Amino acid sequence: MKKILLASTMLVGLATAASAADFSSPPPPISANWTGFYVGAHAGWLGTTNSVRINQFVGGGDGFNLTPDRSGFIGGLFAGYNLQMQQIVLGLDADIGFGPGATVGNSTFTVINAVGGTGTVGVRAGLNWNAHLRARAGLALGQFMPFFAAGLVLSEERVGHVVRAGDAITSTIVGTRNVSRTGYSLGVGGEFMFTRNMIGRLEYIFDDYGAVSFASNPGPGINASTTRSRLTTNTVRAGLSYRF
Repeated sequence: MKKILLASTMLVGLATAASAADFSSPPPPISANWTGFYVGAHAGWLGTTNSVRINQFVGGGDGFNLTPDRSGFIGGLFAGYNLQMQQIVLGLDADIGFGPGATVGNSTFTVINAVGGTGTVGVRAGLNWNAHLRARAGLALGQFMPFFAAGLVLSEERVGHVVRAGDAITSTIVGTRNVSRTGYSLGVGGEFMFTRNMIGRLEYIFDDYGAVSFASNPGPGINASTTRSRLTTNTVRAGLSYRF
């Protein structure tokens, strides 16, 4: 009887110790699998490098070059799908972002008219929005995945002429136009799986829109002119997504 009681006491003690060990041991690591649909939001910094050439001004004057570069906040939404095959992760990612507004690049020109004189002319340029459709390839390293992305970028650039008063010019003339742009996009970054559903992202994106020419007529005092814009952007942004 004593042996039975002693054995029972030992079993209870072992069970209690095992339970305590279970409570003190760390939780099992996340079984990272990157396959699935996801949606999220992003925010970051975007900088534009814009080279603008404007031809044919008042009285057929010579054109000039401007650089209305701009940088600032950009934010938006993204969504996509990943498919993991062993350690290789392939996916398709789409996003849209808004910002960072417009800036003005200035240059002095000579007015060619009956009275002559000088003034300041500029170009106001910036992105209303941009969007990407990119293919991605990544390497699954547990909860971390570095990736490379490449694809198409679309945007709407707002371009306008600005003429400020000076000498023979007595008024300010502003004309704007929205220009659709397309180009290629390259990016590199990394994602971290905080939980099975919540994934963080940090990435760098380079977009090249090439050059586009368009006709414009800002208003009185400036002839119909041809504007040529060469645009590239650099973006650094972070994102947080929910995987279904």
